[in-house]
Amino acid sequence: MSGREELEQAFAYYRDGFEAEAIPHYERAIAAGLSGEDLEKALLGLGSSLRNVDRVAESVSVLEDACRRFPDHQALTVFLSFSLWSAGRGGEALALLARRLGEGSGYERAIREYAADIARSRG
Repeated sequence: MSGREELEQAFAYYRDGFEAEAIPHYERAIAAGLSGEDLEKALLGLGSSLRNVDRVAESVSVLEDACRRFPDHQALTVFLSFSLWSAGRGGEALALLARRLGEGSGYERAIREYAADIARSRG
């Protein structure tokens, strides 16, 4: 099966609520060398599925890597925040979202400072 076919199979399992079954397909799709938008979708789906089957630490790791690789992909940031929250790192989750939402607002410095305070004091 090609990487794209593996990704489509993963999407089908995920859509039907079978996240555990989707995970190996996401992993094989990524290993097959997906790139660009397909890789973004595969990493997001893998991270989300891992969170949904309570493999939260792995989810955080996958999504942190995805956010580094694709810093402009907003949904990756949101899904990383969900995983951080599930990992008991609510302060980091809120701070991450605040920084992301504050981009281009003209209040970036203040938001970064408040976000840093929240991350340090709340988890």
